[in-house]
Amino acid sequence: TALPTIASAFDEALRLGAASSAKRLLPSLDPQNDDVDVARVAASVVRSREELAERKRRLRQRLDDLQIASTSSSSALDELEGAMTSFEQLSIGELPLDIGEPGAIADFPAAHAELDRIARSLEKIRAPQRANLEARILALETLYGPLQDCRAQLERGDLGTLAEEVDQIEKHGIADAGDGAPLSLLRRFAELLKAAGDKPSVPIGNLPKAAREGDTLELFDFTALKPLDRERSTRLLEAWNMLRRTTSPGLRRDKRGDPLAKVGSAAAAGLAAPGFNRVRAKDPKRDKSWFQFSMATLPLRDREICPVATFGSERVNGNERDAHYPVIVVSPGEIDACIGSFDQLPEQAIILFTDPLDARQRRDLQRKARRSTRSIAVADTMTIAALATTRDAGTRQFFELAIPYGSSHTYSDTSADTAIENFFGRDTEMRALVDSRGPCFVYGGRQLGKTALLKQIELRENGNDDRVALYCYIKPVGATEGADDVWKEIQRRVQARGMVLPKAASIQEQLKAWVLQKAGRYLLIMLDEADAFLAGEMKANFPIIEQMKAMMEDTQRAIKFVFAGLHNVQRFYRAPNSPLLHLGLPVNVGPLLGGDRVAARQMAIAPMAALGFEFEDQIDAYHMLSLIGFYPSLMQSFGKAVVTAMNAQLGRSSGPVSMPFRIKRDVIDACFNQQTFRTSVVRKLQKTLELDERYELITYAVWSRMQDDSVAALIAVRGGYGS
Repeated sequence: TALPTIASAFDEALRLGAASSAKRLLPSLDPQNDDVDVARVAASVVRSREELAERKRRLRQRLDDLQIASTSSSSALDELEGAMTSFEQLSIGELPLDIGEPGAIADFPAAHAELDRIARSLEKIRAPQRANLEARILALETLYGPLQDCRAQLERGDLGTLAEEVDQIEKHGIADAGDGAPLSLLRRFAELLKAAGDKPSVPIGNLPKAAREGDTLELFDFTALKPLDRERSTRLLEAWNMLRRTTSPGLRRDKRGDPLAKVGSAAAAGLAAPGFNRVRAKDPKRDKSWFQFSMATLPLRDREICPVATFGSERVNGNERDAHYPVIVVSPGEIDACIGSFDQLPEQAIILFTDPLDARQRRDLQRKARRSTRSIAVADTMTIAALATTRDAGTRQFFELAIPYGSSHTYSDTSADTAIENFFGRDTEMRALVDSRGPCFVYGGRQLGKTALLKQIELRENGNDDRVALYCYIKPVGATEGADDVWKEIQRRVQARGMVLPKAASIQEQLKAWVLQKAGRYLLIMLDEADAFLAGEMKANFPIIEQMKAMMEDTQRAIKFVFAGLHNVQRFYRAPNSPLLHLGLPVNVGPLLGGDRVAARQMAIAPMAALGFEFEDQIDAYHMLSLIGFYPSLMQSFGKAVVTAMNAQLGRSSGPVSMPFRIKRDVIDACFNQQTFRTSVVRKLQKTLELDERYELITYAVWSRMQDDSVAALIAVRGGYGS
C-alpha cells in the first residue's frame, strides 16, 4: 500500500476531528491554499468543541435520569455527580486541543478520557437499576397485564420517567389514560384538504340537501350522521350560505335594509349553528378588507366545550354575564387583502372566510398567526363543510378545526391566575373544600398551587348568585395589619363580587342575614396566606376564629371559612385548643401525582393538541412532566416554552405543513435547557425565597456548601488537562 500524501493525511485528520494533528501539517502543504486550509482547521476546531459540549450535555442528561430513578442514597452516585459537576465547571472554549500525547489523533484527549471514565461509572450504576425496574414491571404485569408504555420506556432507557411511573402504579394501581389528544377530527380535516388539492372547490350550495338526506356529495360524506346531526348540519350549512350571499358584492349594493346588519345577523346565525348560545352581533364596522363585529354570547367556561381560555372563559369581563368575541367576516375576493393586513386584526378574533382558502393562503395565514402574539380562530367554507359532516359537532369541534390553522395561547405562567381551561387535576380537593361539611384547612409549600386552587374554586362557583365563593388575600393581616382587618378584606371582596347585603350592625351580621334570607344560599370564604393571621390568633386565644366558628354554626354551615397557607396552618389545626379542630383533616397541596396522574398527562397533551401539536411519542408527555417534577406551575412555564419553539418552527416553514404537527423529543430537551425557561424558573424560586427569610437562608447555605465542594473537586480535576 502506498504511503499517504501530506494532503491526504491532512484531509483524513480533519475527517477524524483531529484539528490539532491537521494544524501540525499546515507548514508542509501547498502555500497557495494556505488561507483555505487554515479556515478548514478553524472550522474543525469549532466542530470539535461543539461535539465535546454535546457529549457533555448527553452525559449530564443520562446522569440526571439515573438520579431520578435512584430510590436511595449512593456514595458512588454522589461521587459521579461530583465528577460531572467539576467537568461542567470547565470552559470548553478554553480547553487546549491536546496535551502532546504521542500518537493522539482525537482532540481534547484528556477531556474525552474524563468523560469516558464518567460514562463507564454511570453504566456500572445503571445496570442494576435497570434490572430492578424490569423485575418490578414483570411483577406488575402479573397483576395488570402487559404494560406497554413501561416496556417502551425501559427499551428507550428512560429510567427516571419509568421509575416514577412504576412507583405510581405500585401505590395507586393502573390509571385510565384518559382521553387522548383530540386530534382525530383535525387529522381527518387535513386528509380532506389534501384530497381537495391546492385550489379546493366546495359545492356549498348543494350541501344542505345532501346533509338533510344523509347522502354523499363529492368529498363530503353525511351518511354516518344521526337524524339530529343531520338537522344541525343542515342549519349550519344554510346559515353559511346565507352569510355568503350577504357578503356578495351584488347584495352589498342592495339599498333595501342595512347591509352591515344583514352580514352581522347572518354571521350570528352561522355561529349559533355549531353551539354558540344567544348570539347577538353588535358594533358593526366595515373595513376595506373585512366586516367586523362584536359577538355577544353565553360564556364557554368548560374545557369540554372550548379547549382554550382565549376563546373561552377569558372572553368574559369582570362580573358580566356575556362573553364577547371580535368576529371578522371576509368576503370572496378579499382574502389576500385580509392576510396582507394581518397586523391590523384584533388581538383575539374569530375569522370567517366565506370562500375556501387555497393551500397558499391557508399556509400564509397560519405562518403569520404563529409568528404573532394574536389568538386567531380561522374558519372557511372547507372548515364549515368538514364540521357539518362530523357527528355531535359543537363549539369544541369548531375550535379543534379553527385554532390549529390560526393560533392561541394555551399555557399561562401567571401562576395563581389560572383560567378554568388551564387548570388540571385537584378535583378531589376542590370537592372537599366546596362541601359545606368538608375540611377548612389547606396547606403546602410555596408555588405548589394553593392559591391557584382557591381561585379556581372562586371561578367555578361564579355562575350562581346564590352560591358564592370569595377568594381573600390576607397576608398583611396579623403582620402589618390588625386581626380585625380580615373583615375589611372580606367586605372588599363582597363588594367586588357585586353582592347586595341586607342592612345590619356589622359585616358578620350582614353575611349571616344574606345566607338566611333565601333557602339554599351558600357562602364560601377562602382566606389565603393566613399564616400570620393564624399565628396571631393562637397567641390571642382565637377571638376572630371564635366569631367565624359561631357564624358557621349559626347558619348550619351555610357560611364556611377556609384557611390556606404554609405549615403554620397545619400546626394551627393540630393545636389542642383550636376552635376548628373537629372540622376535617387539612388538605395538602403537592405535585400532580397519585390520583392526579391522568390530569397531569392531560396537562401536557390537551393544550398542545388545541394548537394542532402532538407528541412524536406519547411517552414524551410523561417525560415533560418528569423533567419538572409534576409541578403544575412549572408545567405552565415549560409548556409555554415548548409551544413557542413549535410555533417558531411553523412560522419558519416555507412548504406545506402536515397537521397534526409533531413535537420531537429534542425540542422538549432543548426547551428544558433553554436559558429563558431556566430564568423563569429561577425567578419563581427567588419570589418564593423572598416570602420567607428562613427558606432563603437554608437555600443559600446549601448553595454555598455545594460551591465549596465543587471548587475543591475542580482544583483536583483541572490538573489533568494541562495548561
